[in-house]
Parts: sequence; structure tokens; C-alpha cells
Amino acid sequence: MAPGRPEPLRRTSYGAASPLVGERGARTRALILEVALALLGTKGAQQTTMDDIAGGGGVSRATLYQYFESKEQIFAELVEESGAALLRVLRRVGPLGADDAGFAAVQAWLADWTVLYSRYSEVFAQWSAIEALQRSRQSMLAGWMTNYVKRLTPLLGAADPSVVEPPQLAIAVWALFERSSFSMTRQSAGPQQLSDLAVVVQLMLFPDTPVTVLGSSMSAHPLPRGLEQAAAERPTVEQASEQAAAGPPTDEQKRADAGGSRRHGGGPEALRTAERILDVGGRLFTIAGFHAVSVEQVARAAQVGRGTFYKYFDNKADLLGVLSVECSERMTALGEALSERMANEEPRRALGEWLEEFLAFHRVYAGVWRVWSDEPALVQGIVDRREAARDALRRGLIRLVGAVARPYPLTDAAVAEILCSLLQRFPDQATGTAFACEPEESALRLRLLIERAFLNIGSSEAR
Repeated sequence: MAPGRPEPLRRTSYGAASPLVGERGARTRALILEVALALLGTKGAQQTTMDDIAGGGGVSRATLYQYFESKEQIFAELVEESGAALLRVLRRVGPLGADDAGFAAVQAWLADWTVLYSRYSEVFAQWSAIEALQRSRQSMLAGWMTNYVKRLTPLLGAADPSVVEPPQLAIAVWALFERSSFSMTRQSAGPQQLSDLAVVVQLMLFPDTPVTVLGSSMSAHPLPRGLEQAAAERPTVEQASEQAAAGPPTDEQKRADAGGSRRHGGGPEALRTAERILDVGGRLFTIAGFHAVSVEQVARAAQVGRGTFYKYFDNKADLLGVLSVECSERMTALGEALSERMANEEPRRALGEWLEEFLAFHRVYAGVWRVWSDEPALVQGIVDRREAARDALRRGLIRLVGAVARPYPLTDAAVAEILCSLLQRFPDQATGTAFACEPEESALRLRLLIERAFLNIGSSEAR
């Protein structure tokens, strides 16, 4: 550098307060994050590339890499951003209890949550897929869940701990809020569905809440515009949408549509081998997530070679296609079995016996169920099976929750959907944290939670 010439300024940060970047750099960085957030909804974490993000934001690759080293870093920042926003919502929760003020606090909490969820729904839905991209061995989701439970548990101090401990209540509330909001966003929910969710959460926390309190509506907390119109107004990236929809079905998609594999040939021994691969694959998808599991891991856990795996399945997507067929059949059978039990048994007895069958199903197929609900683009064959199975399960759950006569307005179909959210998420939500419990304990807590939140109308005594 020539003597006397000033040293050139270099970027040392990209925050809004940076004297070298300032507002323009902060806007570019925020735009990149917005585009990545939109692409989560159109292409998914696994399929989105840095080129997609650059193209969607109208910036060059060079500019993009000035701000982020990789898509993994972008998505990790979105996870941190959404998690921090959720914890801020918790700090605003008012005192909870079984009176009017306590129920109003639940309603306000839910209203705040839905505003937040309307922005970050795809991050929450694809958290496990984002996590699978990270090289760190430490689970982002488990770490965040631990922090969330520790922050929420003190707020539940007034809840009755004699049935379900506050940390388990915190996990159940998260499962209800997150999955129910996901479903309502997809289905363009109305105010009544939010009111139903508020009643369910209130009864889960305070089962002796007077029915006069539970009759209060969410009118004081109007439905956030972001949730009401989420389906129509969710950020989109035209380029990503066109890429996701373009082109004829691939051979892989056609096989998934047909549920195709070669597992039925080769005699009893071959069939047992294929079934072992399917069982191990389903359990690994449940424990680690579909995207985090490799063919090599499935083969090793099933005690077969890679070559043997490929004798029965073309790839991991083919394995998922076959598991989807089995998951659909099992879920449909579970829904029909619950409907039959409800025709002949008292609700609590029917629930207890049915839950044992359900949790056995969940241990194998929860990972497939998660892919069904969280992936933005599924082949039509899997979509059709998912919808048929969910319809059968919903019919059984409607029969269950509809058996309770409530003196305040509640929509059976909406409450059944909320119960479905709890069934999907609660059994393994605490995996990897200090709050995880043995299957028998989880089954007991789930039954108690359902009884107090869905089969209980509250107290007839005013406070």
C-alpha cells in the first residue's frame, strides 16, 4: 500500500448497526432470509439450493456468499430467529389459572403465538429436515426444547401437578400449539377453531375450570390476519414454485405412486428380510427423521449389506413409498377400530385400550407420518394414501370427542383435529432431552392428558 494512502474499509459485520454496511446491507441480508423462508414452503430444506436463494432474491452468488457461507447457515439462522421469537412470546404470558383471568391469559398467549406462527410455520414444520443438514452432532431441536420447557414450566406452577408433571404439560402444550397451528394454517382456520384450541389447552392445564369460564370466546383476541389468510398470503418465490412443479413424474415418483418395491418375490426368507428392512427403516425415520437417515444406516441396523438392501428397494424414497402404504393401512385400521369401540364402550375405556395399539403404531410409523405432514411436495400416490388414512383416523376421533356433552360451543371435527395433533407429536416430542420417558410412562401420561383435555367438560362450580 502506498505511503499516506488510507487503508480500505472492509466489512466486519452485516448487522443494521454496522457503520460499513448500514441499512442497505441489512436489507440485503433480510431479503436473503425472507427468500429462504419462502423456499422452505415451495421446495423444502433438502431441495433448496444457494442458486435458488440467489435467483429468488435477485442477487448474485457472490453477493449471497458475502452474507452466508451455505444454505445450512441460512436455515440455522432462521431456526434461531424463530426460536428466540417464541421465547419472547413466553415472556409475555400472563398468570394462568382456572378463572376468567387465567383463561384470558391462555387466549392472549394463543393469539400471540398464531401471529408468530403465521410467519415461521415452514421453519417449525421442517425443523428436523433443517437439522439433518447441519454437521453438528448436537440436536438443535432437543436443545431448544429443553430451553423452552425450562422457561415454560414456572408459568405452569398453578396447574395441578398430581396427574401430569409441569414439564410434561409444557411438552404437551407445545405439541398442541405447533401441530394445531400447522393444520389450521393449511386449512385457513376460522375464529371458532382458535377458540376450541384455547378451551382444550385450558382444560389440559386446569381440568377443574368452571364451565362458565370456558364459554368465553376469543373475540377479545381477534384471529390474526397472518393465520387467517396464511394460505393465500404466504411468501412465494415464483422461480422456486415453477421448478418444483416443472417436468413429468420421474421413475422414482412413479414407483412411489405405485408403492412399488420388489419385496414380494423370492420366498419366505426374502420376505422376512424385506420386512426387517422396513421395520428398521421405519424406526430410524421415527428416531432421526427421514432426511437424516442414509441407506447405509438402514442396511447396517437391519444387519444386511447395501447390495441386499438394493435387491428389495431402489433407494430410500422407494422404502418410504412402501412404508407409506403400510402406514396408511395401519392408520386406517386404527381409525376404524376406534369407531367400533366407541359404538360399544364407554369413552375412557375405549381410549385406554385403543391407545396401546396406537402407540405401537407410532413407534414404527411416526417418521413416515412426519414426512406426510411436513414435506411441501409429495407424489400424488402418497398424498392420496395420507388423506384416506387421516380421514379414517379423524372419524374415530370425532366419535370419541363427540361422546362428551359440553354446555358450551365446541366443534367436534376441530377438536378431533387438535387431538390428532397431540397424538402425532407428544409421544416423541421430548426425544433427546432430559424429559424423555419410557414408553409405558409416555402412554400413561398421554391417556391422562387426553382425559383431562378432551373427555372433560370442566367444573360445574363457579369460582
